[in-house]
Amino acid sequence: MPDARLPQRHTLAWADPSAWDAASAEPASGLLRAWAAEHRPLVVRRRIETDPAGSVPLGLPLPPEQGKKRLFTALPPQALHGMRPMPALDRARANAPTHWQSVIDRILAVAPDTRVFGSLAWEYLTGLPYLSDTSDLDLLFPMPASAPAWHTLGRELLAIDSRTTLRIDGECVRADGVAVKWRELAGDSSEVLLKTLDGAYLMPRAAFMKESFGT
Repeated sequence: MPDARLPQRHTLAWADPSAWDAASAEPASGLLRAWAAEHRPLVVRRRIETDPAGSVPLGLPLPPEQGKKRLFTALPPQALHGMRPMPALDRARANAPTHWQSVIDRILAVAPDTRVFGSLAWEYLTGLPYLSDTSDLDLLFPMPASAPAWHTLGRELLAIDSRTTLRIDGECVRADGVAVKWRELAGDSSEVLLKTLDGAYLMPRAAFMKESFGT
């Protein structure tokens, strides 16, 4: 089970710039200090074996003009002075390319509480140029309260997806932070890949549905 004491994956976290002073051995510490000094967030990521016990695992995807690399670090909880969810899709919509916006509107019509991560989220959060012609639309859908509600949402998303060349990617996320790619859940595979703060593992679809919805 996920550790309720720790933030979930995709949570935005703001770090005190001085936190990097104790991490001078970190190869990217200078860049991370500058990022924190600009009051830009990091994001909670999946744990890796080298993360210190009790630390919050954090990541930073750099924009394409800085190499599009992903930086990884981990900080003690006391080094973080603010956390909040990824941006709501309806707020980030204005930063999306014009030809994305009608697709976003259709998604919001069936899933108004959708949040966004990936390139669109980081462009919205920082004002830096993250989006490119090859960018996907990466979304976080709150898991519906019932299996019928999910089946309806899944059908709607597949229908929207079938009418656009834009790649609609992302996850359905339960309240406990366990996530499954929406495409896997909407498809017909016998197993789904569950993603948590501590790793990823396969589960039979029927078992996941029973665990999530009691059916």
